[in-house]
Amino acid sequence: MNNNERLQKMNELKHALAIFKESYYDLVVAWENFNEFNDYDAIKKYPFEKSFEDIEIIEWVNLSIKELEQNIANES
Repeated sequence: MNNNERLQKMNELKHALAIFKESYYDLVVAWENFNEFNDYDAIKKYPFEKSFEDIEIIEWVNLSIKELEQNIANES
């Protein structure tokens, strides 16, 4: 993979993480506005032992984006 392709892939990942972060916030608001969802059978299939808040998903996303931005700047 050449440098331009590498930069493109890093930018794509940074963009996907930003969309994930926005979607996370949308999900939190929607879930809080319809907490009856906790009574649905589907909740039994929740794939994590902890909530996204407990596993600090936003901290991970923010750190990942920051590191990607630093690497993009260094390689540009």
